[in-house]
Amino acid sequence: MCFAFWQCESAFPSFPENYAQFLRDALEKAPAQRDPSTVAMATMIVSGADGRCGFNRLQLSEPAVIRESEALMHEGRYEFYLRAQEKYAEYETQLENSAEIRADWQHIKACFAAQLRGHEIVRRSLIPERNWERGPGAQFAKAPQRFQAVFDLFCWKYYLWGIKGDQPLLLKTSVVFTPYGTQLFIPGYLSFDPKRDLDFSKVMRLHRARGIARQGPGFSVGRRELAKLRRKAKAADRDARRCHLVGEARYQFICQQVPFRDSGDYRRLRKLLSSR
Repeated sequence: MCFAFWQCESAFPSFPENYAQFLRDALEKAPAQRDPSTVAMATMIVSGADGRCGFNRLQLSEPAVIRESEALMHEGRYEFYLRAQEKYAEYETQLENSAEIRADWQHIKACFAAQLRGHEIVRRSLIPERNWERGPGAQFAKAPQRFQAVFDLFCWKYYLWGIKGDQPLLLKTSVVFTPYGTQLFIPGYLSFDPKRDLDFSKVMRLHRARGIARQGPGFSVGRRELAKLRRKAKAADRDARRCHLVGEARYQFICQQVPFRDSGDYRRLRKLLSSR
């Protein structure tokens, strides 16, 4: 968990340092005093001793790319992945010149002065995962609930993520790296052209920063065959070591057992044995 946090924040379960602290506290207790969940958690992590943890990798291939993306998102610089700034600028200009949005905002300010007081930026409600609303939805029994319901409607009307002072904050196309995948959000006002509007080379570099291997029928079959060959080679290597074989004699034994053809320097075999 500490190693995960050192690489980046968003590729792993949120706040991995909390997981690390929980496990450390458990290690400092007697086994009988440990919560059973610590064993379940530790077992899941230890299963990744070969560098993998289920379908995920414990060591990312390009953590610096993910850290760069995290910094960009923190600063709201979504344009790093975009090409078509003029589409965003067009709608932003429309908002600035709209008498309708100014009138709507004045109504909200008049009705909910207490809820707006002290907030530099007011944000709409977050969209739940898969757009599946699990809670009760909009509520109107109390003033804060009424404000949030009305403000969410206001943001929906103009495709906003919030408002700063009196400045409406227009939604942008965004690419966000998360522990479960890479999210691409396209605002509803945008006539999206993937070839022209997004720099997909940057998007794919970010997505592949986890260490994703190339996929497809040919690649999948090749990986399965390589994994099978690797298991056989490592089993033969264990047999060779039990027989106290070293050097070239050990490599010759492995090649005969697998079987595996290699040149005299056994470079391919050494690479196979060291791979995970």
